[in-house]
Amino acid sequence: AEYMGYFFHSMNDHSVACNDPQLLRRLLTRLPVPDLCALLRKWGFDTPLIAAAEQEASGSKKKLLDFLAAEGFPGGMSFAQLGELDLLSMAHSPEKRRWMAYELHNRRGHAIELHHSTEHVKCALEKSLVAFFPVHCFVYAQQSGDYWFRVANYDGVDAPRKTPPRSQVVFAVWRPHTNAMFLTHIKQAYAEYILHALREVFNAEAVAPRELSSIDLASLMSLTLDDKSQGAASGLRLDAAKSNPLARKRSRADGPDAGAAADGSDQDAAFGVDCVEDAAARKRHKGLIDSTFGAAPAPHVDKFMFALDTRVHDDRLQ
Repeated sequence: AEYMGYFFHSMNDHSVACNDPQLLRRLLTRLPVPDLCALLRKWGFDTPLIAAAEQEASGSKKKLLDFLAAEGFPGGMSFAQLGELDLLSMAHSPEKRRWMAYELHNRRGHAIELHHSTEHVKCALEKSLVAFFPVHCFVYAQQSGDYWFRVANYDGVDAPRKTPPRSQVVFAVWRPHTNAMFLTHIKQAYAEYILHALREVFNAEAVAPRELSSIDLASLMSLTLDDKSQGAASGLRLDAAKSNPLARKRSRADGPDAGAAADGSDQDAAFGVDCVEDAAARKRHKGLIDSTFGAAPAPHVDKFMFALDTRVHDDRLQ
């Protein structure tokens, strides 16, 4: 609310965002050499140092970084370049931040989708946020289909000598055709504005937090998107095929493929099962488990929290 009545501006993609050589070097070292070389070629860099670094020649990485920090960006790195570099670095190492799961509540009759280009989405985000603080956004669509967002809040930042602190840069990931979104921590003073901007971009009714967070983004996404495949219940799925200790044991005369021949499959041989009498029941049991919990292994949970609200008052529960 303290920003109402003022009008800030979004940062021009081609303006200088960073011109400090030491800071530039630190930013560039975040990407692995192959990814950094690919990005430099995309930006139009043409120097033998890139080819040497790609071939992992001795000392080539240091020489490339020295060149980029001293001469690679004569006027400084632009906001578009900084945004792309920072976003790709986070996509490569998402474990550097803690991620929270959110749910996009769709409006009645409207599915959660992005029907515009990444440039259009970037401009829409900046248009929603520019009334509250100076901002630069970058949106990137991975080959896997996931959309990555970077929202950099430049409130109080002395650019181009400084870049926004960690607490003022928010990353978000959205997987198409789902209502799930994953964001890094948002500073409380700006949370309302950023969540509102995301709600407008996705034409959603609300962006609601879920009580799930992790530094393992892949595990968090798997846990959220396949929420019926969790915890001990996954053991029922993974141990779906069990031998029956009361069943008749096979004899040598049956041959090694007797079980497979009996029910027309090789599941018994694969799971080391000694009987075939209950094959139909086990097959039906496995089908029910796969349809309920999914066929993928249960994701790893590094932290689990829950809230319990009850009207029961009993001194024995203290």
